[in-house]
Amino acid sequence: MVRVGKVFLATITALLLVGGFSAGLSTAGSSGNAAVSQEAKKFVPKKFKGTWSGTWKNLTFDTSGKASIRLEVRGSKKKPVMSGTFRLGGNAFGCDSIPPRPVKMKKGKGKNRWNSGGFKAAWNNGQGPVRISYNHRKGKLSGSGVSACTSAVTYEFSGSMTSRSAKANVSIFLDGELFAKSKLNMKR
Repeated sequence: MVRVGKVFLATITALLLVGGFSAGLSTAGSSGNAAVSQEAKKFVPKKFKGTWSGTWKNLTFDTSGKASIRLEVRGSKKKPVMSGTFRLGGNAFGCDSIPPRPVKMKKGKGKNRWNSGGFKAAWNNGQGPVRISYNHRKGKLSGSGVSACTSAVTYEFSGSMTSRSAKANVSIFLDGELFAKSKLNMKR
């Protein structure tokens, strides 16, 4: 049972890594200027770059650990690429050791892309598919996936993010049955 808790946390951190790239809530000033208001509603990757740190907590099994993400934005102004690497501490995702997970997303539409409306990312972690999406205007981060250590463990999550903090609630399933609940909190 401890192993399942480990599996879950690594995968959710990977999802939040991607979310960290593209999830941000910004607000326009009260000037009433429609152009300023529309611009503030657009996702801007550079507002999220830097080092994020925090913790994860499995509420069912009372386990926890550190979580960190390093986000970068590189490339030309016309073709910026968001990249980052996340790390988990403690016994997460049912894995004895979780290697750092790099993620890259290019500007555009479709999976593994970001744009002014948010992002969509999908990959296979060796055990099964992982997907994450972010609606910038609503500030909603959501996703699902298969544990990186065992295909018997899957998860769904939803949360919110700003350019300074991220929170997510996660439901973990074992063989299709609800198994555990977890939370992730990070700040930049």
